[in-house]
Amino acid sequence: MVGSLDESVSKRVLEMFQEQSRAPAGLMVWIGQGDEAVVVHSNTQAVHQLGVLRVELTDPPLHWSQLPSGLGRYLQAGISACLNDPQTALPVFEVLEPVKSAFSVKLFRREPDGHEGVWFYFVFNEVTAWLSLQEEVMNTRRLESIGSLASGVAHDFNNLLMVIRGHAEFLTAQVAHDESMAFSIDQIKKACQSGAGLTQSLLGFARKQSLVMQSMNVGQLIAELVELCRRSYGSRYQIDADLVFNAPPGARVCHPDLVINGCAAALGHCVLNILNNARDSMPDGGRIQIRFFQVNETVQVSVIDDGVGIDPAGLKHIFEPFYTTKSKGAGTGLGLSLAQSIMKQHAGDIRVESQVGVGTKVTFIWPKLVQEAPQEAPQEEIPPGDMPQPDKTGVQAVQSAYLIDDDEMVLTAVAQLLESNKVKTTCFSSAEQALVAVGSGELPSMMFVDYTMPGTDGITFMRKLYSELRRHSSSPFLKMVLISGHPPEFFDDFLKEFRGAPIYLLQKPFSAEDVTRIIRLPSRRFHRRTTSRVQIGPNS
Repeated sequence: MVGSLDESVSKRVLEMFQEQSRAPAGLMVWIGQGDEAVVVHSNTQAVHQLGVLRVELTDPPLHWSQLPSGLGRYLQAGISACLNDPQTALPVFEVLEPVKSAFSVKLFRREPDGHEGVWFYFVFNEVTAWLSLQEEVMNTRRLESIGSLASGVAHDFNNLLMVIRGHAEFLTAQVAHDESMAFSIDQIKKACQSGAGLTQSLLGFARKQSLVMQSMNVGQLIAELVELCRRSYGSRYQIDADLVFNAPPGARVCHPDLVINGCAAALGHCVLNILNNARDSMPDGGRIQIRFFQVNETVQVSVIDDGVGIDPAGLKHIFEPFYTTKSKGAGTGLGLSLAQSIMKQHAGDIRVESQVGVGTKVTFIWPKLVQEAPQEAPQEEIPPGDMPQPDKTGVQAVQSAYLIDDDEMVLTAVAQLLESNKVKTTCFSSAEQALVAVGSGELPSMMFVDYTMPGTDGITFMRKLYSELRRHSSSPFLKMVLISGHPPEFFDDFLKEFRGAPIYLLQKPFSAEDVTRIIRLPSRRFHRRTTSRVQIGPNS
């Protein structure tokens, strides 16, 4: 007997719950008048899956305090909800120890006529695998949404960066005598490059764009990031970095053993994100250490902080998309997930060690790049006819260019860079306008065409132009420059169509040096035949 509980009545009630009692895990709770709720029966599955003690009707009942952590509160809340609304649906119940499990729960209620008290029967069905799959599907959809969003805004975002970078490049020459102003402009250009790297990282994370890999020195990259962070974090934070191996104190040389094959923009974003995490974990200030190691054929970089640390439960989830240990609104939960994705694309790894109250250590691991002996690249000879020739007075001929972009601010910024290189520039806000001009006037020496435009895009424009030029010349070569935020390999198939033709790519946001280099690259001027006229227009 439990209070005024009749054992025979309990057996009859349990028989009523016979179908439910054969469920994977079941608990029967009785509430008498004036008495607290107690567990009067638990089946074998409940013992194994929920960690409760085995209770038969003949045994002393279990009180809430005798149940595993969190289970008593859950049962009590479920009973209260059922008393208020018998049709209520109970939330999923989670068990964290020793293995994380999740259960969907159904609650049944019985009140035998003529007997005191109310009986409740909880049925626990394990749904761990189903919920994990559901969460994975949801995360996949959310990542697809992020990829679509990033892909959609990448063009507009790169255009904004191009405008900022273009005007910063123009101002560089104007303030060369002012060191303070020159430094600020240099920081603006670096911020633009970092913004472009963020876009590339997001697109790479969502597999909307591959990363641009090249030989790079990790030490050089991190040296630049450390300098940026020291200026922006303030005096409360101390950043100690070993940027070289076996170098004398104060050396600023980045050792060649730190060379890897990587995407500087994406890796810079990853490391900066970890440095910012280290700063955020020490709101009152502290010390951030950056240590370099060589282990076998790998280069390893560790970022160590003295912050609040992460508990073991949190460590299990830190690489999951949208999981964050920061307060609401302080983090997206994508930083480490993005970093892990990017490191995998580098055939590397990222590892995290942390202890609450001690700090966190994040280690990046890359395969070391084995460098071959450098070979001098053959000097490409540019035929005299490919370069602007002096006129009879000895003055170098002025080059001309058509610049086509639907963004007015981009047109202004890029035109400014071309004009500063003494290139006479005519701007068009659409490919259709440029096609009309090509059909009615003289061809320029160069054409700069944006890839993404409404109506006729850059590639379609180039195809139309070259198709018409081939009809009128055996060598219809005209220097064409495709401007885009996409990496070069995105256009591999297109470039194969025009193998041997002087078609070049400029990736936004580009620098003044990039424009100068493109202008100096070889081209062959197309001479219109006097007996024919290029007939080309928007509908060609």
